[in-house]
Amino acid sequence: MAKTKQYNKKPGIKDIVKVVQALVKEQSILYDKISEIIGLFDLYLEYKGDGDNFMQYVEEKVNENQANESIDGADTDGDKQNKEQRPEGVRS
Repeated sequence: MAKTKQYNKKPGIKDIVKVVQALVKEQSILYDKISEIIGLFDLYLEYKGDGDNFMQYVEEKVNENQANESIDGADTDGDKQNKEQRPEGVRS
């Protein structure tokens, strides 16, 4: 019997291109759906007539969160993560 080399087959450039194209297509679909949701939300605010009140509320909450972060020094983005706190097996 002849041995096959399928056990150690690495993906070729064509396989990688297919995967990237599929990811780009999915990203495009998600972008379209998010745009639709944003449009519906805008229409809802226009229907209710509370657009100005809502924007004022959002600005208050954003300012409140920024004030709390500066006071607490909270790292909500995760970009200041301490290297010692990384999960086991994660390399620098």
